[in-house]
Amino acid sequence: MISFAVVCVFTNMMHNGESVRRREARKAENAVVLSAEERLWHPGAFLSLEKALSSTKKTILVAASWVARLQSAALPKKGKPAAASRPRLALVIDDFGYNYGMAERIAQLKLRATWAIIPGTPHGHKIAEYAVRQGQPFLLHVPMQALGDPDGGRNYVIGIDVPEKKMAEYLASLQKDFPHAIGINNHRGSKATSDAPTMRRFMKALLATRWGFLDSRTSGRTVAEKTARNYHIPTAQNKVFIDGTTDLPTMKARFNAALHLARKYGNAVAICHAREKTFPFLAYLSTLDLNPVELVTVDEIWNSQQPVKEEKQ
Repeated sequence: MISFAVVCVFTNMMHNGESVRRREARKAENAVVLSAEERLWHPGAFLSLEKALSSTKKTILVAASWVARLQSAALPKKGKPAAASRPRLALVIDDFGYNYGMAERIAQLKLRATWAIIPGTPHGHKIAEYAVRQGQPFLLHVPMQALGDPDGGRNYVIGIDVPEKKMAEYLASLQKDFPHAIGINNHRGSKATSDAPTMRRFMKALLATRWGFLDSRTSGRTVAEKTARNYHIPTAQNKVFIDGTTDLPTMKARFNAALHLARKYGNAVAICHAREKTFPFLAYLSTLDLNPVELVTVDEIWNSQQPVKEEKQ
């Protein structure tokens, strides 16, 4: 609309300027009757024409000034980028790797989401390759030590007893095996993510990969996101687990809670799982018009979350 207004103002001013020029020229021509060559150099005609051109020039300068003002009003102020026009929700689907057919079924829903693949699972590599072909962004869902896991147990690769060097070696191997991953989120990990020294070692090791980190928030005492920020690692934090209870009405209600957070704070992250009992919810979600909320991938909201009050699960 600004462009149309500018055109109208400019055109009107130019039209008025041209009318003035013609009127002044006619006056000069009527004042004396000379040959064409003599008229061109007649002092009175020349001054009248100069006056007309000066008026037109002034008109153009005024129009240009209005264009500049309108353009300035339309642009965001320097140093203050325009805010996202719509609230955004990043849906993360965990636990890919065990069922290749489930990955295909979820892909067919054409949901805007981020997959999280568990390394070392029977179909993890195959699903990652499939995701790349589909243009589907994915995280690596790395097993971390939970409160019930004894030190040295087999259920995790990142824990309070794991030295930084071993963490770095593990992450380097993941980057070699899954070069198209966009980052990591924790699988389980209530003990590891709540332990500040462990998270400092982990984030130091993660720096070399240039990956982002999503804190799944499996513990209310997690320090993972805060530590990631301290190391300037792109990060975000889950706010809602959708399918802790897998009946459809409950999952819908949990998703609505995630939408509420996105609308309130501008963006949010929610997690569900690549499971048979969750699939009906994902199929339902694929039919919805979520306007004004926009589904995005998690890397689109790295480092853009505001502090959010803990939600009951």
